Amino acid sequence: MVLNAQAGKEQALEELLTGAASVIEQTEPKTLLWTALKLNDNTFGIFDTFTDESGREAHFAGKVAAALNAQADDLVVGGWENGVLPNIHNFEVIAEAEK
Repeated sequence: MVLNAQAGKEQALEELLTGAASVIEQTEPKTLLWTALKLNDNTFGIFDTFTDESGREAHFAGKVAAALNAQADDLVVGGWENGVLPNIHNFEVIAEAEK
């Protein structure tokens, strides 16, 4: 997912994403990986993987999704409906390599 911060809200969005990692780690056992990315000064990304569909559903019903939803109109260009939701893309992992 790619999120574009509202002008002047870049730091606030970055702080929300930075703080989200520990919340997800503590409250979402079926989230295998959650990574926040900073692509440039106002563009951020999230990449996450889940054990199964129930893990993905739990993630979107979780505390971080609720916090982002509550603050999206202020922090994200397009808010929740037009800035967050259209940028969520679900994929099926067909191969992976671990070291």
